[in-house]
Amino acid sequence: MRRILVSHYDGLLTRAAVLDDDRLTAFLREEDGCTRLVGQIHLGEIIRDVRGTKGMFVELAGGAKGYIEQSDVLSAPAAGPRPPPFALSKNDSAAAARPLPPRTRIIVQVKRRPAGGKLLQVTTDVSLAGMLVVLRPYRPIRRITKALKEEAERDALHDTLRAIKPPGKAGVIVRTAGRNAPAAALAAQVQALAGLWERLVRTAWEMREPGLLLAEPPLLERLVRDELGPEETEIAVDSPAALQRLTEALEAAGGPPRAAIRLHKAAPPIFHAFHIEKEIENLYNRVLSLPSGGSVVIESTDAMVAVDVNSGAARDQADALRTNLEAADVLFRQLRLRNMGGLIACNFIGMRDERHRDAIEERLQALASEDSGNVWVGRIDPLGVAVLTRRAEGEPASALGLVKCPRCGGPGAVADDVSAAAGLLDALRLKGRSRTIKAKVSARVMAILARSAAFKDIKAEFGRKLAIEELPCGPAADVEIL
Repeated sequence: MRRILVSHYDGLLTRAAVLDDDRLTAFLREEDGCTRLVGQIHLGEIIRDVRGTKGMFVELAGGAKGYIEQSDVLSAPAAGPRPPPFALSKNDSAAAARPLPPRTRIIVQVKRRPAGGKLLQVTTDVSLAGMLVVLRPYRPIRRITKALKEEAERDALHDTLRAIKPPGKAGVIVRTAGRNAPAAALAAQVQALAGLWERLVRTAWEMREPGLLLAEPPLLERLVRDELGPEETEIAVDSPAALQRLTEALEAAGGPPRAAIRLHKAAPPIFHAFHIEKEIENLYNRVLSLPSGGSVVIESTDAMVAVDVNSGAARDQADALRTNLEAADVLFRQLRLRNMGGLIACNFIGMRDERHRDAIEERLQALASEDSGNVWVGRIDPLGVAVLTRRAEGEPASALGLVKCPRCGGPGAVADDVSAAAGLLDALRLKGRSRTIKAKVSARVMAILARSAAFKDIKAEFGRKLAIEELPCGPAADVEIL
Protein backbone atom coordinates (compact mmCIF):
# COMPACT_ATOMS: atom_id res chain seq x y z
CA MET A 1 0.00 0.00 0.00
CA ARG A 2 1.20 3.50 -0.83
CA ARG A 3 0.77 6.32 1.67
CA ILE A 4 1.49 10.00 1.03
CA LEU A 5 1.94 12.28 4.04
CA VAL A 6 1.68 16.04 3.56
CA SER A 7 2.84 18.61 6.10
CA HIS A 8 1.71 22.11 5.13
CA TYR A 9 2.51 25.33 6.95
CA ASP A 10 0.56 28.10 5.26
CA GLY A 11 2.81 30.92 4.12
CA LEU A 12 5.96 28.92 4.85
CA LEU A 13 6.54 25.44 3.50
CA THR A 14 4.94 22.27 2.16
CA ARG A 15 6.65 18.91 2.69
CA ALA A 16 5.54 15.53 1.38
CA ALA A 17 6.76 12.03 2.18
CA VAL A 18 5.89 9.02 0.01
CA LEU A 19 5.80 5.66 1.78
CA ASP A 20 5.53 2.28 0.08
CA ASP A 21 4.66 -0.48 2.57
CA ASP A 22 5.55 1.98 5.37
CA ARG A 23 9.03 2.60 3.94
CA LEU A 24 10.09 6.11 2.90
CA THR A 25 10.71 6.17 -0.86
CA ALA A 26 10.54 9.90 -1.68
CA PHE A 27 10.74 13.21 0.14
CA LEU A 28 9.66 16.47 -1.49
CA ARG A 29 9.48 20.05 -0.26
CA GLU A 30 8.50 23.41 -1.66
CA GLU A 31 8.59 26.85 -0.09
CA ASP A 32 5.44 28.93 -0.48
CA GLY A 33 5.82 31.42 -3.31
CA CYS A 34 8.66 29.52 -4.98
CA THR A 35 8.33 28.00 -8.42
CA ARG A 36 9.92 24.77 -9.61
CA LEU A 37 12.43 25.36 -12.40
CA VAL A 38 12.84 21.81 -13.70
CA GLY A 39 10.08 21.13 -16.22
CA GLN A 40 9.35 24.75 -17.14
CA ILE A 41 8.92 25.40 -20.88
CA HIS A 42 10.29 28.64 -22.36
CA LEU A 43 10.59 30.35 -25.68
CA GLY A 44 14.34 30.93 -25.77
CA GLU A 45 16.72 32.77 -28.04
CA ILE A 46 20.23 31.63 -28.88
CA ILE A 47 22.86 34.09 -27.64
CA ARG A 48 26.01 32.45 -28.99
CA ASP A 49 27.87 29.17 -29.04
CA VAL A 50 30.32 28.48 -26.22
CA ARG A 51 33.95 28.12 -27.23
CA GLY A 52 35.56 24.85 -26.30
CA THR A 53 32.24 23.10 -25.72
CA LYS A 54 29.54 21.63 -27.88
CA GLY A 55 26.84 23.93 -26.58
CA MET A 56 25.21 27.36 -26.68
CA PHE A 57 23.97 30.04 -24.32
CA VAL A 58 20.23 30.67 -24.46
CA GLU A 59 18.26 33.69 -23.23
CA LEU A 60 15.11 32.70 -21.34
CA ALA A 61 12.19 34.49 -19.67
CA GLY A 62 13.07 37.64 -17.73
CA GLY A 63 16.57 37.81 -19.19
CA ALA A 64 17.70 34.61 -17.45
CA LYS A 65 20.48 32.71 -19.15
CA GLY A 66 20.61 28.98 -19.77
CA TYR A 67 22.90 26.51 -21.47
CA ILE A 68 21.97 23.92 -24.09
CA GLU A 69 24.23 21.14 -25.31
CA GLN A 70 24.39 20.48 -29.03
CA SER A 71 23.06 16.95 -28.40
CA ASP A 72 19.92 18.52 -26.85
CA VAL A 73 19.10 20.49 -30.02
CA LEU A 74 16.94 18.06 -32.00
CA SER A 75 16.50 18.34 -35.75
CA ALA A 76 12.73 18.93 -35.77
CA PRO A 77 12.52 21.90 -33.35
CA ALA A 78 15.61 23.43 -35.03
CA ALA A 79 14.16 23.21 -38.56
CA GLY A 80 13.54 26.79 -39.69
CA PRO A 81 11.80 29.77 -38.06
CA ARG A 82 8.54 27.89 -37.46
CA PRO A 83 9.30 24.18 -37.11
CA PRO A 84 6.52 21.58 -36.95
CA PRO A 85 5.01 20.95 -33.49
CA PHE A 86 5.66 17.20 -33.74
CA ALA A 87 8.28 14.92 -35.22
CA LEU A 88 7.39 13.88 -38.75
CA SER A 89 9.93 11.06 -39.05
CA LYS A 90 12.31 9.09 -36.86
CA ASN A 91 15.18 11.26 -38.11
CA ASP A 92 13.60 14.32 -36.52
CA SER A 93 14.76 13.12 -33.09
CA ALA A 94 18.43 13.16 -34.14
CA ALA A 95 20.62 16.00 -32.91
CA ALA A 96 21.02 18.99 -35.25
CA ALA A 97 24.24 18.83 -37.25
CA ARG A 98 25.46 22.38 -36.56
CA PRO A 99 25.11 24.97 -33.79
CA LEU A 100 22.21 27.36 -34.23
CA PRO A 101 23.10 30.93 -35.20
CA PRO A 102 22.59 33.78 -32.70
CA ARG A 103 19.03 35.17 -32.34
CA THR A 104 17.48 31.84 -33.40
CA ARG A 105 14.31 31.22 -31.39
CA ILE A 106 13.63 27.75 -30.02
CA ILE A 107 11.22 26.23 -27.54
CA VAL A 108 13.14 24.64 -24.67
CA GLN A 109 12.41 22.86 -21.39
CA VAL A 110 14.49 23.19 -18.22
CA LYS A 111 16.14 19.84 -17.45
CA ARG A 112 18.54 20.84 -14.66
CA ARG A 113 18.67 23.62 -12.07
CA PRO A 114 21.71 25.88 -11.78
CA ALA A 115 24.22 24.38 -9.34
CA GLY A 116 27.91 24.63 -8.55
CA GLY A 117 28.33 27.82 -10.58
CA LYS A 118 26.76 26.25 -13.66
CA LEU A 119 23.82 27.73 -15.54
CA LEU A 120 20.48 25.96 -15.65
CA GLN A 121 20.44 23.47 -18.50
CA VAL A 122 17.70 23.26 -21.14
CA THR A 123 16.73 20.92 -23.96
CA THR A 124 14.48 20.94 -27.02
CA ASP A 125 13.49 17.33 -26.24
CA VAL A 126 10.30 18.37 -24.45
CA SER A 127 8.22 16.08 -22.21
CA LEU A 128 4.61 16.85 -21.24
CA ALA A 129 3.45 14.78 -18.27
CA GLY A 130 -0.09 13.79 -17.41
CA MET A 131 -1.22 11.43 -14.69
CA LEU A 132 -1.47 8.45 -17.06
CA VAL A 133 0.99 9.18 -19.87
CA VAL A 134 3.92 11.36 -20.91
CA LEU A 135 3.88 12.92 -24.39
CA ARG A 136 7.21 13.40 -26.20
CA PRO A 137 6.50 15.68 -29.20
CA TYR A 138 9.89 15.15 -30.88
CA ARG A 139 10.83 11.68 -29.66
CA PRO A 140 9.05 8.88 -31.62
CA ILE A 141 9.04 6.21 -28.91
CA ARG A 142 6.54 3.87 -27.27
CA ARG A 143 7.50 2.93 -23.72
CA ILE A 144 6.00 1.55 -20.52
CA THR A 145 6.93 2.36 -16.95
CA LYS A 146 9.70 0.25 -15.41
CA ALA A 147 7.45 -0.38 -12.43
CA LEU A 148 5.47 -2.90 -14.49
CA LYS A 149 7.50 -6.14 -14.34
CA GLU A 150 5.07 -8.84 -15.55
CA GLU A 151 5.82 -9.67 -19.19
CA ALA A 152 2.21 -10.62 -19.97
CA GLU A 153 0.96 -7.26 -18.66
CA ARG A 154 3.69 -5.39 -20.55
CA ASP A 155 2.81 -7.19 -23.80
CA ALA A 156 -0.89 -6.37 -23.38
CA LEU A 157 -0.10 -2.73 -22.65
CA HIS A 158 2.21 -2.55 -25.66
CA ASP A 159 -0.69 -3.74 -27.83
CA THR A 160 -2.85 -0.97 -26.38
CA LEU A 161 -0.07 1.55 -26.90
CA ARG A 162 0.35 0.64 -30.55
CA ALA A 163 -3.34 1.39 -31.11
CA ILE A 164 -2.96 4.96 -29.81
CA LYS A 165 -2.21 7.43 -32.60
CA PRO A 166 -0.58 10.64 -31.40
CA PRO A 167 -0.08 13.45 -33.94
CA GLY A 168 2.81 12.96 -36.36
CA LYS A 169 5.53 10.74 -34.94
CA ALA A 170 5.20 11.98 -31.37
CA GLY A 171 6.12 9.52 -28.64
CA VAL A 172 4.11 8.21 -25.69
CA ILE A 173 5.23 6.73 -22.36
CA VAL A 174 2.66 5.00 -20.16
CA ARG A 175 3.16 5.93 -16.50
CA THR A 176 2.56 3.74 -13.47
CA ALA A 177 -0.91 5.21 -12.92
CA GLY A 178 -1.85 4.29 -16.51
CA ARG A 179 -1.00 0.60 -16.35
CA ASN A 180 -4.61 -0.46 -15.66
CA ALA A 181 -6.33 2.47 -17.35
CA PRO A 182 -8.71 1.82 -20.27
CA ALA A 183 -7.30 2.43 -23.74
CA ALA A 184 -9.83 5.24 -24.23
CA ALA A 185 -8.53 7.05 -21.14
CA LEU A 186 -4.93 6.77 -22.34
CA ALA A 187 -5.85 8.01 -25.82
CA ALA A 188 -7.87 10.91 -24.39
CA GLN A 189 -4.94 12.09 -22.28
CA VAL A 190 -2.55 11.83 -25.22
CA GLN A 191 -4.87 14.04 -27.28
CA ALA A 192 -5.27 16.51 -24.40
CA LEU A 193 -1.49 16.83 -24.01
CA ALA A 194 -1.06 17.14 -27.78
CA GLY A 195 -3.64 19.94 -27.85
CA LEU A 196 -1.83 21.71 -24.98
CA TRP A 197 1.48 21.46 -26.85
CA GLU A 198 0.00 22.84 -30.07
CA ARG A 199 -1.37 25.83 -28.14
CA LEU A 200 2.03 26.44 -26.57
CA VAL A 201 3.72 26.34 -29.97
CA ARG A 202 1.23 28.81 -31.46
CA THR A 203 1.71 31.13 -28.47
CA ALA A 204 5.51 30.93 -28.82
CA TRP A 205 5.52 32.08 -32.44
CA GLU A 206 3.34 35.07 -31.54
CA MET A 207 5.76 36.23 -28.82
CA ARG A 208 8.26 38.98 -29.61
CA GLU A 209 10.86 38.08 -27.00
CA PRO A 210 11.87 35.12 -24.84
CA GLY A 211 9.29 34.22 -22.20
CA LEU A 212 7.75 31.51 -20.04
CA LEU A 213 5.27 29.30 -21.88
CA LEU A 214 4.35 26.75 -19.20
CA ALA A 215 5.19 26.62 -15.51
CA GLU A 216 5.28 23.48 -13.40
CA PRO A 217 2.29 23.15 -11.04
CA PRO A 218 2.83 23.58 -7.27
CA LEU A 219 3.88 20.61 -5.16
CA LEU A 220 0.38 19.55 -4.05
CA GLU A 221 -0.82 19.33 -7.64
CA ARG A 222 2.37 17.53 -8.70
CA LEU A 223 1.74 14.89 -6.04
CA VAL A 224 -1.54 14.01 -7.73
CA ARG A 225 0.07 13.98 -11.18
CA ASP A 226 3.28 12.13 -10.35
CA GLU A 227 2.84 10.02 -7.20
CA LEU A 228 -0.56 8.34 -7.52
CA GLY A 229 -0.70 4.93 -9.11
CA PRO A 230 -3.25 2.17 -9.67
CA GLU A 231 -2.66 0.68 -6.22
CA GLU A 232 -4.59 1.65 -3.13
CA THR A 233 -3.24 5.00 -1.91
CA GLU A 234 -3.94 6.93 1.26
CA ILE A 235 -3.15 10.65 1.41
CA ALA A 236 -2.96 12.10 4.92
CA VAL A 237 -2.62 15.87 5.20
CA ASP A 238 -2.42 18.08 8.29
CA SER A 239 -3.92 21.26 6.81
CA PRO A 240 -7.56 21.87 5.77
CA ALA A 241 -6.37 24.28 3.06
CA ALA A 242 -4.01 21.69 1.60
CA LEU A 243 -6.75 19.05 1.87
CA GLN A 244 -9.04 21.20 -0.25
CA ARG A 245 -6.39 21.76 -2.91
CA LEU A 246 -5.53 18.08 -3.12
CA THR A 247 -9.19 17.12 -3.41
CA GLU A 248 -9.71 19.60 -6.24
CA ALA A 249 -6.56 18.43 -8.04
CA LEU A 250 -7.62 14.79 -7.79
CA GLU A 251 -11.07 15.57 -9.17
CA ALA A 252 -9.60 17.62 -12.03
CA ALA A 253 -7.18 14.86 -12.96
CA GLY A 254 -9.80 12.12 -12.90
CA GLY A 255 -7.61 10.29 -10.42
CA PRO A 256 -7.70 6.58 -9.59
CA PRO A 257 -10.75 5.69 -7.48
CA ARG A 258 -8.57 3.90 -4.91
CA ALA A 259 -6.99 7.14 -3.70
CA ALA A 260 -8.47 8.38 -0.42
CA ILE A 261 -7.64 11.71 1.23
CA ARG A 262 -8.08 12.36 4.93
CA LEU A 263 -7.22 15.12 7.39
CA HIS A 264 -4.65 14.26 10.07
CA LYS A 265 -6.00 15.67 13.36
CA ALA A 266 -3.88 13.84 15.92
CA ALA A 267 -1.69 15.81 18.34
CA PRO A 268 1.78 14.72 17.13
CA PRO A 269 2.92 16.38 13.87
CA ILE A 270 2.17 14.12 10.94
CA PHE A 271 5.76 12.97 10.24
CA HIS A 272 6.25 12.16 13.93
CA ALA A 273 2.93 10.32 14.09
CA PHE A 274 4.07 7.98 11.31
CA HIS A 275 7.61 7.65 12.73
CA ILE A 276 9.50 8.91 9.66
CA GLU A 277 10.96 12.16 11.02
CA LYS A 278 14.20 10.33 11.86
CA GLU A 279 14.48 9.00 8.32
CA ILE A 280 14.01 12.49 6.91
CA GLU A 281 16.66 13.83 9.29
CA ASN A 282 19.05 11.20 7.87
CA LEU A 283 18.95 13.09 4.56
CA TYR A 284 21.01 15.79 6.29
CA ASN A 285 23.65 13.33 7.53
CA ARG A 286 26.84 12.49 5.67
CA VAL A 287 27.46 9.40 7.82
CA LEU A 288 24.82 6.65 7.90
CA SER A 289 24.99 3.61 10.17
CA LEU A 290 24.59 0.06 8.88
CA PRO A 291 22.91 -2.83 10.76
CA SER A 292 26.18 -4.79 10.85
CA GLY A 293 27.95 -1.99 12.72
CA GLY A 294 29.67 -0.42 9.72
CA SER A 295 28.82 2.91 8.14
CA VAL A 296 28.50 4.71 4.82
CA VAL A 297 29.91 8.20 4.25
CA ILE A 298 28.35 10.16 1.37
CA GLU A 299 30.09 13.30 0.09
CA SER A 300 28.61 15.34 -2.74
CA THR A 301 30.87 17.70 -4.70
CA ASP A 302 30.48 19.65 -7.93
CA ALA A 303 32.44 16.97 -9.80
CA MET A 304 31.08 13.74 -8.34
CA VAL A 305 29.50 11.89 -5.44
CA ALA A 306 32.09 10.08 -3.32
CA VAL A 307 30.96 7.16 -1.13
CA ASP A 308 33.11 5.36 1.42
CA VAL A 309 32.10 2.17 3.24
CA ASN A 310 33.63 1.71 6.70
CA SER A 311 33.95 -1.76 8.17
CA GLY A 312 33.08 -0.96 11.79
CA ALA A 313 33.07 -4.27 13.65
CA ALA A 314 33.75 -6.40 10.55
CA ARG A 315 36.62 -8.78 11.20
CA ASP A 316 36.70 -11.27 8.31
CA GLN A 317 35.77 -11.48 4.64
CA ALA A 318 32.27 -12.79 5.38
CA ASP A 319 31.62 -9.74 7.56
CA ALA A 320 33.02 -7.49 4.84
CA LEU A 321 30.66 -9.01 2.25
CA ARG A 322 27.64 -8.56 4.52
CA THR A 323 28.58 -4.93 5.26
CA ASN A 324 29.14 -4.18 1.57
CA LEU A 325 25.75 -5.67 0.64
CA GLU A 326 24.08 -3.49 3.28
CA ALA A 327 25.99 -0.46 1.98
CA ALA A 328 24.81 -1.09 -1.59
CA ASP A 329 21.17 -1.05 -0.45
CA VAL A 330 21.68 2.15 1.57
CA LEU A 331 23.56 3.81 -1.29
CA PHE A 332 20.80 3.36 -3.86
CA ARG A 333 18.11 4.38 -1.41
CA GLN A 334 19.96 7.59 -0.54
CA LEU A 335 20.69 8.36 -4.19
CA ARG A 336 16.95 8.29 -4.87
CA LEU A 337 15.90 10.19 -1.75
CA ARG A 338 18.57 12.89 -2.19
CA ASN A 339 18.22 12.87 -5.98
CA MET A 340 21.95 12.55 -6.57
CA GLY A 341 23.28 11.99 -10.06
CA GLY A 342 26.32 12.22 -12.28
CA LEU A 343 29.50 10.31 -11.52
CA ILE A 344 29.40 8.21 -8.33
CA ALA A 345 32.50 6.51 -6.95
CA CYS A 346 31.96 4.00 -4.15
CA ASN A 347 34.87 2.63 -2.15
CA PHE A 348 33.65 -0.67 -0.71
CA ILE A 349 35.54 -2.65 1.93
CA GLY A 350 38.30 -4.57 0.14
CA MET A 351 37.35 -8.11 -0.90
CA ARG A 352 40.06 -10.64 -1.81
CA ASP A 353 37.57 -13.26 -2.99
CA GLU A 354 36.44 -12.58 -6.55
CA ARG A 355 33.14 -14.32 -5.80
CA HIS A 356 32.41 -11.67 -3.17
CA ARG A 357 33.08 -8.90 -5.69
CA ASP A 358 30.77 -10.65 -8.15
CA ALA A 359 28.05 -10.80 -5.45
CA ILE A 360 28.31 -7.04 -4.88
CA GLU A 361 28.19 -6.37 -8.63
CA GLU A 362 25.06 -8.53 -8.94
CA ARG A 363 23.41 -6.60 -6.09
CA LEU A 364 24.33 -3.26 -7.69
CA GLN A 365 22.99 -4.38 -11.07
CA ALA A 366 19.73 -5.55 -9.47
CA LEU A 367 19.31 -2.26 -7.64
CA ALA A 368 20.14 -0.31 -10.81
CA SER A 369 17.44 -2.18 -12.77
CA GLU A 370 14.81 -0.92 -10.29
CA ASP A 371 16.06 2.68 -10.36
CA SER A 372 14.42 5.06 -12.82
CA GLY A 373 17.59 7.15 -13.10
CA ASN A 374 19.16 5.10 -15.96
CA VAL A 375 22.01 3.86 -13.79
CA TRP A 376 25.16 2.40 -15.33
CA VAL A 377 27.29 0.19 -13.07
CA GLY A 378 30.96 -0.53 -13.74
CA ARG A 379 33.04 -3.47 -12.56
CA ILE A 380 34.46 -3.48 -9.04
CA ASP A 381 38.26 -3.36 -9.10
CA PRO A 382 40.42 -5.49 -6.77
CA LEU A 383 40.60 -2.56 -4.33
CA GLY A 384 36.82 -2.54 -3.96
CA VAL A 385 36.12 0.64 -5.94
CA ALA A 386 32.99 0.74 -8.12
CA VAL A 387 32.06 3.58 -10.47
CA LEU A 388 28.42 4.32 -11.33
CA THR A 389 26.61 6.97 -13.31
CA ARG A 390 23.06 8.07 -12.60
CA ARG A 391 20.70 10.63 -14.06
CA ALA A 392 19.28 12.99 -11.46
CA GLU A 393 15.57 13.31 -12.21
CA GLY A 394 14.40 16.38 -10.36
CA GLU A 395 15.52 18.85 -7.74
CA PRO A 396 19.02 18.59 -6.20
CA ALA A 397 19.73 18.34 -2.49
CA SER A 398 19.64 22.14 -2.14
CA ALA A 399 15.96 22.03 -3.11
CA LEU A 400 15.33 19.61 -0.23
CA GLY A 401 16.42 22.23 2.29
CA LEU A 402 20.02 21.03 2.62
CA VAL A 403 22.83 23.61 2.85
CA LYS A 404 26.46 23.57 3.93
CA CYS A 405 26.85 24.30 7.63
CA PRO A 406 27.29 28.10 7.88
CA ARG A 407 29.11 27.87 11.22
CA CYS A 408 31.86 25.34 10.63
CA GLY A 409 31.96 25.26 6.83
CA GLY A 410 32.46 21.52 7.01
CA PRO A 411 31.47 18.92 4.42
CA GLY A 412 28.17 18.02 6.08
CA ALA A 413 24.75 19.51 5.42
CA VAL A 414 22.24 21.13 7.76
CA ALA A 415 18.65 22.33 7.43
CA ASP A 416 18.26 25.71 5.78
CA ASP A 417 16.45 28.54 7.55
CA VAL A 418 13.01 27.69 6.13
CA SER A 419 13.33 24.03 7.12
CA ALA A 420 14.55 25.12 10.57
CA ALA A 421 11.47 27.34 10.95
CA ALA A 422 9.19 24.43 10.02
CA GLY A 423 11.12 22.17 12.39
CA LEU A 424 10.53 24.65 15.22
CA LEU A 425 6.78 24.66 14.55
CA ASP A 426 6.81 20.84 14.59
CA ALA A 427 8.73 20.85 17.87
CA LEU A 428 6.24 23.24 19.47
CA ARG A 429 3.32 21.05 18.43
CA LEU A 430 5.13 17.98 19.70
CA LYS A 431 5.78 19.55 23.12
CA GLY A 432 2.15 20.61 23.47
CA ARG A 433 0.77 23.74 25.09
CA SER A 434 0.37 22.22 28.56
CA ARG A 435 3.88 23.38 29.53
CA THR A 436 5.76 26.64 29.25
CA ILE A 437 8.21 26.60 26.35
CA LYS A 438 11.10 28.89 25.61
CA ALA A 439 12.53 28.92 22.09
CA LYS A 440 15.73 30.50 20.87
CA VAL A 441 15.94 31.25 17.16
CA SER A 442 18.28 33.14 14.88
CA ALA A 443 17.22 36.50 13.48
CA ARG A 444 16.95 34.95 10.01
CA VAL A 445 14.56 32.24 11.17
CA MET A 446 12.55 34.77 13.18
CA ALA A 447 12.05 36.89 10.06
CA ILE A 448 10.74 33.84 8.22
CA LEU A 449 8.40 32.89 11.07
CA ALA A 450 7.01 36.44 11.23
CA ARG A 451 5.71 36.06 7.67
CA SER A 452 4.09 32.68 8.36
CA ALA A 453 0.36 32.39 9.03
CA ALA A 454 1.04 29.03 10.72
CA PHE A 455 3.34 30.70 13.27
CA LYS A 456 0.69 33.32 14.07
CA ASP A 457 -1.82 30.53 14.70
CA ILE A 458 0.58 28.70 17.05
CA LYS A 459 1.40 31.91 18.95
CA ALA A 460 -2.31 32.51 19.47
CA GLU A 461 -2.77 28.90 20.59
CA PHE A 462 0.09 28.94 23.12
CA GLY A 463 -0.43 32.48 24.39
CA ARG A 464 1.85 33.38 27.32
CA LYS A 465 3.21 29.83 27.57
CA LEU A 466 5.45 30.46 24.57
CA ALA A 467 8.47 32.76 24.80
CA ILE A 468 10.61 33.39 21.72
CA GLU A 469 14.10 34.81 22.10
CA GLU A 470 15.70 36.18 18.95
CA LEU A 471 19.45 35.71 18.63
CA PRO A 472 21.60 37.80 16.28
CA CYS A 473 23.63 34.68 15.49
CA GLY A 474 23.99 31.11 16.67
CA PRO A 475 21.94 27.99 15.84
CA ALA A 476 19.05 28.40 13.43
CA ALA A 477 16.53 27.12 15.97
CA ASP A 478 16.69 25.65 19.46
CA VAL A 479 13.90 24.67 21.85
CA GLU A 480 14.09 24.09 25.60
CA ILE A 481 11.39 23.37 28.20
CA LEU A 482 11.42 25.53 31.33
